[in-house]
Amino acid sequence: MPKVSKVGKFRKTAAAAAASMEVDMKETKRKEQDESMDTSDDKNKTRPRRQVERSKSFTQIMQQQSKKSHNIKEKETTSTTNDEVSEGTEKSAAATKDNKDNTTALSRGQRRRLAKREQYLKRERMILSSLKLKEEDQQKKRIDGLDALKQALMETVREKPVSTDKPPADKPEQSAITTNKAKRNIVASELHHMGLVLQHPAFQENPFAALQLHLKNTLQSQGEEQAKQGEAKIQQRDAAKVQRKQQRKERLKETNSKKKHHSKFKATRSRSSKR
Repeated sequence: MPKVSKVGKFRKTAAAAAASMEVDMKETKRKEQDESMDTSDDKNKTRPRRQVERSKSFTQIMQQQSKKSHNIKEKETTSTTNDEVSEGTEKSAAATKDNKDNTTALSRGQRRRLAKREQYLKRERMILSSLKLKEEDQQKKRIDGLDALKQALMETVREKPVSTDKPPADKPEQSAITTNKAKRNIVASELHHMGLVLQHPAFQENPFAALQLHLKNTLQSQGEEQAKQGEAKIQQRDAAKVQRKQQRKERLKETNSKKKHHSKFKATRSRSSKR
């Protein structure tokens, strides 16, 4: 049913009250006409009584109509308040239903599945973290072993310092190995040499000490040669510095002599101009 506004309800009640007033007025007029049809004598006798009755009936009718209109207004106000209250209650009920639907949207089975999934994810995270920690520990152990080997090698190098100068240009560079056959021969020789090294008792007892001895023996000759080359280069640099200093001194002497000659020439020219 479509809702009716307050103004429409008031108009309907006013129209009903007006219609009832018209009906009452018509009835009163009919009664008056019927009474007027009586004899003139009766009229003269009963005029004051009829006037009183008319006035009473008119006042009673007005009172009844005012009561009816008042009751209609009260009904309208109560109906409007009831409508507002019903609308508010419907809204609150709808909100509570929405909240209940949101809270009870998931069934028990879905809640159990979500709880199981959360537990599984937690366990998976714990396992992954433990595996990462194990891998980090293994990597640290490997790096520690390599650090010890590096320290041993650095100690051997510090004992016999090697100059970082470039090799002399007189030595020919080693030709690059291009053939596969030559590469295979080199690999075979290196593997044979490696097997001999591993079978050596000194290496089996203490591999770090064996490596240090090997590096000392192999790098000793190279270090001596490089030290000699470094000394020769230092001597060459010192000789070049001395030559440069001598050349600078000669240049300064030449410039000073030229300046003196130029100043003497200017002085003689100025004297000649004055004369």
